[in-house]
Amino acid sequence: MLDIERLSELAGEVGEEDLDMVLNLFLDEAEEVIERISKRMEDEDFAKATHFLRSGALNIGFSGLASAAGAADDLPPDRRGEAAASLTAVLLETRRVVGSTVGFAA
Repeated sequence: MLDIERLSELAGEVGEEDLDMVLNLFLDEAEEVIERISKRMEDEDFAKATHFLRSGALNIGFSGLASAAGAADDLPPDRRGEAAASLTAVLLETRRVVGSTVGFAA
C-alpha cells in the first residue's frame, strides 16, 4: 500500500511537516481525478488521468494507488466504471493507512 522507504526519503528531503502537506494535496487532487474518471472520458483523457495517478503515486510512495492506476489504464472502455470504483476504494484505504502511519498524518 505504502512505500515506507520512499516516504522516509521524501521526509528527509522536505521535512515531515511539508511532506504531510504534499501527501494531503496529492490525495485531494487524486480524488478529483478519480471523480473525473468516473464520468465518460475520451481515451486520451482517460490515459492522461491514469498516468497522472500512477506516476504521482509512485513518486510519493503510494504503491497501492500506483498499481491500481496501472491496472485501470489496461481496462477496455466499457469497463472504466470499474476503474473509478477500484481507484476510489484504494484511495480511501491509502488515506486511512497514511493517517495511521506514525510520522505521516492525513
